[in-house]
Amino acid sequence: MRCQVRRGVWAFYVLLAAATGWAQETPGAATQPGAEPALTSPSPVETARQSCDGGSATACFGLGVLYDLGQGGVAQDKAQAAQLYQKACDGGLASACGNLGTMYDEGEAVPEDKAKAVRLYQKACQGGHAVGCFELGSMYDDGDGVPESKAKAAALYTKACDGGSGAGCFNIAAMSDVGQGAPRDAAKAARLYQKACDTGYAPGCDSLASMYEKGRGVPQDAAKAAELRQQACAAGSAQACQSLKKP
Repeated sequence: MRCQVRRGVWAFYVLLAAATGWAQETPGAATQPGAEPALTSPSPVETARQSCDGGSATACFGLGVLYDLGQGGVAQDKAQAAQLYQKACDGGLASACGNLGTMYDEGEAVPEDKAKAVRLYQKACQGGHAVGCFELGSMYDDGDGVPESKAKAAALYTKACDGGSGAGCFNIAAMSDVGQGAPRDAAKAARLYQKACDTGYAPGCDSLASMYEKGRGVPQDAAKAAELRQQACAAGSAQACQSLKKP
């Protein structure tokens, strides 16, 4: 199972603000009689571009996200996003390496290059980017661009989980549940499904509900199972919602 590298925008406005120190003038601010008109402040995007040109990897990454999604007042330009992610990755920003890895993995605005995607995911993972660990684990799990290795996949999913990836926790839970790439351990699987669920990852809640229904790895508890199904449904699991409708 694969998970798209998250390319949210609002978080990166915060990063841009922190990295560049931009501030906008208060709209409608009064000018004192006889005073010189206030100079117009550069836009956040312009300021971020200047910071990127000055060597700020965070600013390059933030700009890359905006070009990637076509938001923040810039036209969508995936090729420009890839260039900015490369610059940020070269500057040591692990999340930028992860986003660029996804672009090479999927051939999005760059030629598809699985070997390069692997290298970028490795760099992202080594830099502490949980999604990079997850994506690299998925490649080993599927034998996509690398020789299939369930053991390597399990180790990378574990690292992703430890870094806060709900999908990583879910995948290593599923492997522990069936004994694929990791020793079979229902109790461990239940703990990991719980950890995935706690991040808001709906499949984790749904799978844990099944374990409570059957009393596998945890004490049988129909009420707890129903509660977890509700949680999974609220988090977007159509399967959990369907299960709740069954008599």
